[in-house]
Amino acid sequence: MNTENQASGWAIRAAGFFLRPRQVPELPDAFRSILVVRQHDQLGDMMCIIPTLAALRDRYPGAAISLVASPINHDIMLHHPYLERVILFDKRAILRSVAGFRNFIRDLRRRRYDLAIVPGTVSVSLTSGLIAWLSGAAVRIGPGRLEFRDNTSKFLFTHPVDLDWSLTPSKHQSLRNADILAPLGITTTVPRYVLGVTPEEDARAVALLAPLRRDHPLVFGLHPGAAKPGNRWPAERFAEVARRLYREYRNGLVVTIGPRDSAVFEQLTSLLDVPHLFIRDEPIRNVAATINRLDFFLSNDTGPLHIAGALRSPVLGLFGPTDPRQWAPPGRSNHYLASKDGTIDSIGAEEVISMSRIIIAGGAAETPRFD
Repeated sequence: MNTENQASGWAIRAAGFFLRPRQVPELPDAFRSILVVRQHDQLGDMMCIIPTLAALRDRYPGAAISLVASPINHDIMLHHPYLERVILFDKRAILRSVAGFRNFIRDLRRRRYDLAIVPGTVSVSLTSGLIAWLSGAAVRIGPGRLEFRDNTSKFLFTHPVDLDWSLTPSKHQSLRNADILAPLGITTTVPRYVLGVTPEEDARAVALLAPLRRDHPLVFGLHPGAAKPGNRWPAERFAEVARRLYREYRNGLVVTIGPRDSAVFEQLTSLLDVPHLFIRDEPIRNVAATINRLDFFLSNDTGPLHIAGALRSPVLGLFGPTDPRQWAPPGRSNHYLASKDGTIDSIGAEEVISMSRIIIAGGAAETPRFD
């Protein structure tokens, strides 16, 4: 450990001495205003807290639930049926000036939260804990220990929770997130994913797809990109799948392209020889509304896959190094293919085509198990 990290560790411990609650508040039967802090940048992580939000909504139907989200995840959570408010936490902008930080905290405290919750499964966040503490909520729940790692900032919580999945290594991430609710006596065994699409967004998606719908009985979607190179199935195999499916279904095709997918876009521009429409660099909510209107969606293990898993279109996700038992979107219409050796390239095009046929026909394919 270097000197800077040592100093940081001592500072956190010193703060813990002064900030630790002298008396743990009793948990009331109901809460009026609830704050959930999830300001990480990964879309998959954000989707995995939706069952936690669902459980809170079920237990406290009269509570106003707010969510703190980073700029990357803020928009996709707008209009969510379980939320009254989504709070943008742009860390760089807020911490750039004293006034920005003060205004953010003032706005938080104005809501008079009486419960703040900080889920955590992969790592603990000092920033998230501080937001919960600064909100002024009398009851604050967050990780006290994450598997084998002690959370040195657990003093920010009135009810720290020790989280350990060593005996259930395949437990789905959404259920792991919900384990933070244990002090409230809430348990979740069946994860539910849902997103809100407004009538205006839906109408825009219908209009966008109208030319393809006019000429084709079905419209499928592909997302061939991924931020992590190890999660990218080869573009030529996506093109092969598109070609083979078109021969059988005479379908239209939508290809979603993200801001980091330029190389994949260039490849597919020359490879695709079926009727298709590229959706490139569109706002994430427009992409979600479009996916929601598709008859089938095939994607790498990346953000759009997890978004699609909370929508109504049947989904097939391709998983290489990531464990799909933990991360694949749950639900009867969501399916996955997992690499047998941990490399995405080992998934064959024929496997994908065979499973796609089953899903398109409305049959049962391999679905995630949650334990």
